[in-house]
Amino acid sequence: MADLPLACLVDSGAAYNRFHEDFAEPAGISLDDPDGTDTFAAGGRRYEGRIVTVRLSIASLEWEAPVCFVKGWDQNFQILGHEGFFRWFNVCFHAANEQLSIERVEH
Repeated sequence: MADLPLACLVDSGAAYNRFHEDFAEPAGISLDDPDGTDTFAAGGRRYEGRIVTVRLSIASLEWEAPVCFVKGWDQNFQILGHEGFFRWFNVCFHAANEQLSIERVEH
């Protein structure tokens, strides 16, 4: 699997990590046999995606989590949500300086 750096929005209201499906092939991820599917609305539009478990990393932190690869995702950012991000970390938002800190939680 190839490394593919992405800009992501940390979204506490999102169930899944959501990435544009066009990122899957360059990263060596097959969407042919997904673990599941998801249909959701964002910005007044409906989207569909295929869910696949992949290896993710932020700096030196690595984990495996489900990602919903979304057809026609028209945002210039990807989303980190509950099942694929918050479940694996203690997350603290530091609003005063527009930062967040994360600490890995072992399962």
